Amino acid sequence: MEQTKTHFLVINITMAQTTTHFLVINITMEHTSTHFLVINITMKHTTTLLLVINITMEHTTTRFLVINISMEHTKAHFLVINITMEQTKTHFLVINIPMKHTTTHLLVINITMKHTTRLLLVIKITMELTTTHFLVINISMDHTKTHFLVINITMENTTTRFLVINISMEHTKTHFLVINITMEHTTTHVLVINTIMVHTSTHFLVINITMKHTTTLLLVINITMEHTTTHFLVINISMEHTKAHFLVINISMEHTTTHFLVINITIEHTTTHFLVIDITVEHTTTHFLVINITMKQTTTHFLVINITMEHTTTHFLVINITLEHTTTHFLVINITMEHTTTHFLVINIPVKQTTTHSLVINITVKQTTTHFLVINITMKQTTTHVLVNNITIELTSTHFVNSTISHNVNVAFHKPAWLSSTWYWKSKAENIVDGTKYTDDDAFFDRCVHTRYEQFPRWWVNLTGDYTIARIDIDYRRDTRYRMFGYKLIVSDTEDRRLWNSNHQIEGHICRDETRRNPPLQQTVPCLARGRFITYADNEGTVDPNPYVELCELEAYGCPTGWFGQDNCLEQCPDGCRDRVCNPDNGTCFAGCESGLQGDICDTACSHDSFGLGCQQSCFCDVDTCDPRNGTCPSDRCQQGWNGTACNQRCVDQTFGQNCEETCHCLQGPCDAANGTCLYDGCEPGWQTESCSKECDKGRFGHDCNLTCGACRHNAPCDHVTGKCPNGCSDGWTTSFCDEACPIGTFGINCTGECFCKNGTCDPTHGVCPGNACDRGWNGPSCSSQCDPGSYGYNCDQSCNCQTESCNRTTGLCPPGGCKDGWRTDTCSQKCDQGSYGTNCSGMCGSCMSNDTCHHINGHCSRGCTAGFKGELCDKECEDYLYGINCQHSCQGCQEGKCQKVHGDCLSGCISGMTGDLCNLKPVPVAQNMSTTIGAAAGGVLVIAAIVLIAVFIIHHRRRTSSVERSVEFHKTDTSEVCDIVSPNVQDLKEDKNTTKMSGDLITTNDKSIYSFINEEEGPKGENIYKNVDDGISVGSIASHLSTYLEETDDNMSEDMDHSENVYSNYVATVDTKINVSELTEVIAFKKESGAFKEEYAKFPRGLKHSHECGKGAVKKDKNRFKDMFPCEYEF
Repeated sequence: MEQTKTHFLVINITMAQTTTHFLVINITMEHTSTHFLVINITMKHTTTLLLVINITMEHTTTRFLVINISMEHTKAHFLVINITMEQTKTHFLVINIPMKHTTTHLLVINITMKHTTRLLLVIKITMELTTTHFLVINISMDHTKTHFLVINITMENTTTRFLVINISMEHTKTHFLVINITMEHTTTHVLVINTIMVHTSTHFLVINITMKHTTTLLLVINITMEHTTTHFLVINISMEHTKAHFLVINISMEHTTTHFLVINITIEHTTTHFLVIDITVEHTTTHFLVINITMKQTTTHFLVINITMEHTTTHFLVINITLEHTTTHFLVINITMEHTTTHFLVINIPVKQTTTHSLVINITVKQTTTHFLVINITMKQTTTHVLVNNITIELTSTHFVNSTISHNVNVAFHKPAWLSSTWYWKSKAENIVDGTKYTDDDAFFDRCVHTRYEQFPRWWVNLTGDYTIARIDIDYRRDTRYRMFGYKLIVSDTEDRRLWNSNHQIEGHICRDETRRNPPLQQTVPCLARGRFITYADNEGTVDPNPYVELCELEAYGCPTGWFGQDNCLEQCPDGCRDRVCNPDNGTCFAGCESGLQGDICDTACSHDSFGLGCQQSCFCDVDTCDPRNGTCPSDRCQQGWNGTACNQRCVDQTFGQNCEETCHCLQGPCDAANGTCLYDGCEPGWQTESCSKECDKGRFGHDCNLTCGACRHNAPCDHVTGKCPNGCSDGWTTSFCDEACPIGTFGINCTGECFCKNGTCDPTHGVCPGNACDRGWNGPSCSSQCDPGSYGYNCDQSCNCQTESCNRTTGLCPPGGCKDGWRTDTCSQKCDQGSYGTNCSGMCGSCMSNDTCHHINGHCSRGCTAGFKGELCDKECEDYLYGINCQHSCQGCQEGKCQKVHGDCLSGCISGMTGDLCNLKPVPVAQNMSTTIGAAAGGVLVIAAIVLIAVFIIHHRRRTSSVERSVEFHKTDTSEVCDIVSPNVQDLKEDKNTTKMSGDLITTNDKSIYSFINEEEGPKGENIYKNVDDGISVGSIASHLSTYLEETDDNMSEDMDHSENVYSNYVATVDTKINVSELTEVIAFKKESGAFKEEYAKFPRGLKHSHECGKGAVKKDKNRFKDMFPCEYEF
């Protein structure tokens, strides 16, 4: 929006159940004026990789400005919220950023304000049940003016690896400034809180930092103020049940002016390895300055408190450092004041029930002016191995100074003693415990001990009983204090004059290990220890080559173990003290209490949530308190997140809930032990809900349950983690996820069935092939059955006839051994060619009837043999005296009884008395009288006339489709030959030198006799041009042969044509027309049935082959009356 004016402006952006990779929301306003401006951005159940929200306002004026950014159940790898305001004016500005159940790797919130003016400014950032790896909150204000400024940052049940909160203010003016940072049940590796104020002016400034049940590796709190002016300044830092490896609190003030300055640092039930508190006040002016540092039930390895004040002016300065029930290895308190002016200066350091190995308190006051200076250091029921109290006051002006530090029986007096070596004979070990103080240097050897130069000089005393020591006083030789460097004061339980182990370390309880080069000659060494022997030893030298022992007196104050009291140890230690060991002075149980007790004198049972020695162990029972001695919960029910007999073992290994009975399945790292919420990257594959304790819904699996199960058998659910089907796949599906259809060629359960379809694809469920078309070698409903022996090919519809074994079911090829009788080709699927049979078709068929082929296996003729042959195979000719079909006719009339096998013509003529071609006729006798002759002649003439008429009719009928000049030649052959009708080339006949001119008589040539009927001349115009003979044809010549011709025509005509020219067409015939007359009926029936007539007809050529110029001429026009038919082409 640019240069926009409106009374009411509301921007609402709502997202619910939204998933996206990248989500960017940009809201920019420049030169915008509105009375009410509300921006609401709400996200619920939203998942995104990158979420960026940018809200930028420049030169914007509004009375009420509200920005709400709300997120619930939102997941984002990277979440950035930027709110920038420059030169913006508003009466009321509220920024709310609540987050619940939000998970992100990186969360950055930047709020920047420059040159902004407003009456009320409230910034609230709330996080509940939020998980993030990196969390950064930056709030920056520069040249900002507001009457009321409140910044609230609240975190509950939040988990993050790195948490940084930066609040920076420069040149900012406000009447009331409140900064609240609250953290509860928050876990982070690194936590840094930086609050920086430079050139800031405010009437009331309150900074509250509260942490409860917070765990972090590194916790740093920095509060820096420079050139800051405020009437009331309060800084509260409170920590309860907080765990941190490193805890650093820095409060620095320079050139700061305030009427009231209060710094409260409270730490309770906190555990840390290193705790450092630095408070620095320089060039600061305040009327009242109070610094309170309180620690209760805090455990730390190193505790350092530094309070430094330089050039500071205040009317009242109070420093309170309170330690109660605090355990630390090293405790150092440094209070330094230089060039400080105050009317009243009070320093209180009470230490109660505190245990530490080394306690150092340094208080230095230099060039300080005060009316009243009070320093109180109180220690009650405190145990320390080394105690150093240094109070230094130099060049200090004060009207009143009070410095107090708040001591039974010398149990070493006149007890047996021993010395490792003697410098002088008067130096006896008993001198040290004789009760005489050393005062005169001349009497040194009479009152003290002096060892020789040696590597490990030492002195010890036997207390002759079990004692509890409170303190040891020692007195050393004058002017040789440097020789005390490195001495050790030890209390031990056993008598061992060596007192050194293999590592040159002293056995026992070390009360003092002197490290100062010039320590005091008289020392009181606090030493709460139980033992029988006290040893003074040295193993370090300074100026001298080897150390000495020059001890003058040692007094050990304590009581027999089990007793206490400054009046001769008449009181018994409390029953609750562990092993009845108590402080000899006051009876407190410094060595701890018996199990289940607590308190200074171990008279109080452990609280409801603690037990054991010193009540140091915690129990987390569900309802009742645990047994204070062993921690057993009466109901055996633990709180959420705990288990064990004492309910003091945190849930581990992906468990949570009551007694850790529930299991979470987080992708990375543990879950929250109480509620199971995954702290980092969500659930493992196969699990859902915030605790990752519920399996994916039926039919879902994988990460975030976003994958769908495959087709599992019986509709069973898949494995919620892996997605695998437990009982295999439904028919037609495969892979361990059952998400892929069966591969081509398979079907059924787990695709174990094979189908062999012609097109390669069958129904994956039932295996049925499309169109029931099987591949080569297969048949059946699913094409899964192999061909039976003897079949092959698609659907096994082809047969093979192999000799030895079945053929290949796919190709039909036979194995070595060849085919069965009657079959051929590689597949043995074709019968023998016509005319052959038997093994490898090597047999040749005999002479079957009508030229039938024989049976392809055995060679038998199905309809018998043709004339002249016999036998099953028709391969045997008739005997010489037999002929005809089945050799059933006898040629008895023939010479030598031999005749032609087919028609029976006698080969050597007839026997006497027989005539005819078959020699089966007897001759007719000739009549002797005329009448008989005349009658016979007349009868013969009639017969001849009838024959002539018949012949004319036949000839006329035959020559209707022939040329006028066609010649007919009758070849006189044997009666067994087929009658041939030929049409010789007319031109060849004209030119043939061996041919005599045909005139209608018998024409004799060199090789054969021919009967021809020739019309030598054309008839006159108008005559019948189709008559085939002249009027002068000899009847006698016809009659002499007509009988034989007509007889043989019906039985023997075979139409054996001379293929040099076909008189019935212009192309040589390709159809075999040789047919025996006797078989004509059978041939016709066969060709009708088989369709051979159509095939032969189709073979006749169409159209003209030659030009036929002569036949088309005018001369032949009358003879060639049909279109494109030229029977008359030439003339003789």
